[in-house]
Amino acid sequence: LQTFQHMFEYIWDRDISNDDHENDLVVLGNTYSSKEDPTEPLPITSSVSESHGTDDTENTDDKNTNQWPDEFIKDVETRIWLTYRCGFPLIKKADQGPSPLSFGSLIRGTIDLSTINKGFTTDAGWGCMIRTSQSLLANALLNLQVGRDWRYTERSDLSVRDRKHCDIVSFFVDIPSAPFSIHNFVEQGVVCSNKKPGEWFGPSAAARSIQELCENNFDKCKLKVYLTSSGDIYEDELLHLAKENEDSEIAGADVDHFNPVLILAGIRLGVKNVNRLYWDFLKQTLSLSQSVGIAGGRPSSSHYFFGYQGDYLFYLDPHVPQNALLTASGSTHSEELLLDSSNYLDVEPKLNIQSVHTKKIRKLHLDQMDPSMLLGLVVKSKDDYLDLKKSIDEFDPNKKFLNIFSKRPTLMSSKSLSAPEEGMEDSEFVDLGVQSMNEYDCAIDDIDYDEDDDTFDEPVKKLNRAFSQPVLISKDDTFDDALTIASNSEIEFDKTASMVENPNLLESSDFNETFEEIAESESMKELESDEEPVVVS
Repeated sequence: LQTFQHMFEYIWDRDISNDDHENDLVVLGNTYSSKEDPTEPLPITSSVSESHGTDDTENTDDKNTNQWPDEFIKDVETRIWLTYRCGFPLIKKADQGPSPLSFGSLIRGTIDLSTINKGFTTDAGWGCMIRTSQSLLANALLNLQVGRDWRYTERSDLSVRDRKHCDIVSFFVDIPSAPFSIHNFVEQGVVCSNKKPGEWFGPSAAARSIQELCENNFDKCKLKVYLTSSGDIYEDELLHLAKENEDSEIAGADVDHFNPVLILAGIRLGVKNVNRLYWDFLKQTLSLSQSVGIAGGRPSSSHYFFGYQGDYLFYLDPHVPQNALLTASGSTHSEELLLDSSNYLDVEPKLNIQSVHTKKIRKLHLDQMDPSMLLGLVVKSKDDYLDLKKSIDEFDPNKKFLNIFSKRPTLMSSKSLSAPEEGMEDSEFVDLGVQSMNEYDCAIDDIDYDEDDDTFDEPVKKLNRAFSQPVLISKDDTFDDALTIASNSEIEFDKTASMVENPNLLESSDFNETFEEIAESESMKELESDEEPVVVS
C-alpha cells in the first residue's frame, strides 16, 4: 500500500508555495526572513520532471520559486543533489544477492534488459540511502572547499571556486574510479556491512562507507570522519583524529594542524515517529554553522534534509531517475570503462552539472519523519569545534540527543567496580533516550541484592543491556508500535516500509539495519498516559 502511495506522490508532485510568513527559513546555519518581498517568477530552463523518468536536459524546476525569498532559493539551488541514475557501468550481481529486476524498476522504466542477468546499471529502487549519504558528503565538501557563502550559477566563465565545485561533483560521477561513486559505496557496503549489491543501505552502512571512502581518498577530500552510534562525542578521540598527520614526526610540523572532521551521528529518535521531545534540538542542529544536513527520515524512503521553517523540514528527494553522470570517454558498457582508472578525468567541462542542482522546494512535517537518520556536522578548526561544543552544551540536557564529553567513560558495577568486558561495535546505531550515557555496553551480571542497600528499588538478578541507551517512547506511541520495534529492530530504506506494521509480511532476512533491541518482556508493558515520556530500558 505504501509503495502505491509513494508512486502517487511521485506522479502528482505539486509545487509548494511559501504560505508561512512568520517563521524564518533556515538552511544549514543560514537564516532568511520569510517576510521579504517574494521573487518574480523565473523562466523555466529545464525539463526534468519526476513524473517522466529520465531526461538529459537541465534540471532546475524554476516554476515554484515564486513566493520564496530570492536568497533562500539561491542557497537551496546551491545544495548538491544526487539522485537515482540509470545507465552507469555495471555493478555485478552477487551470487545470492538481489535481482536487478524489480517491480519498481519496471514501473519507472529504468531496467536495462541487456544486463539483467549480470548486474545493476541503475540504483533506482534500492539506492536512495546511498544517494542521500552522497548528498550529505558532497555538501560537506562544498562547505569545506568552496565556502558556505558561494552560490551556484550557470555560466561559462568559471571562477576558481566554480571549478572547485565542479571538482567536487566529479568525485561522485557514476564510474568505479570516481572516489565517491555509487560503485565504491556498494563495494564498501560489501566489505564493511555485509551488504550485497542491490540491497538497501541504512544509516550505519552508509556511515561506515563514508568513513572508509574518506580515509581511502584523504588526499582528495582532506576530511576525517568520526562516527558516533550513541549521540556521545568524546573530545579526546575527536581531537586526536583532527591532529592525525602523516608528517607529524617531521621536524617543523605545524603544531596547530587540524584536519577537518565530519561527525556522523546515527540516531533513532523514537519508535514510529520522531519524539516531540527532540523536535527543537533536531531543528537546532540544522541551524548550526557546522551542519551539513541529515540523510534518512521518511518511512520506506530516504531524503536529504538541509533546513527547516517552523515544524517543517526542507529536503532534496533522490527518487528522481536521471541518466548517469559519466565522463566523455568510452561506452557505458565497455570493459575498458569498467576497469581503466584513466576514465576518471578532469571532466568538469563535460559533466552535466545542472542535473545535480534544483530549485524545487519540498518540505515534510516533523510528525511524518521516520525516526532513524544519519546526522552530519563538520568542524573545520579547533575554534569551530569549541563553538559547536558550546552550542550543544547550552541546550536543555533533557531534550538533546547529542552530548560532548572530555573522554570516554568506563562504566563500572556499583558492587565490583569492574568495567564490562564486552563492548558494542563503534558503528552500531542505537535508539536514543533522554540523555546519553556511554557508547559501550553496560552489562552487570548476577548482582546480589542487599536489603540494606537502597541503590535499587527492587532486586536485580541480571541487568544486561546490549546497548548504551534506553528507548524513549512517547505516550502517543501505541502498544503495537512498541511491540513492532521489539520484534523487528532493524530499519531499511527503499522498501515497502521502514517500520513494518505486520512483521510476518517480511522474512527476517529482509531486515538489514540494527538498532536497539527491546526485550519482549519490557515492550509488553503497557505505557502509562503520564505527561512525562516512558523510558524503557
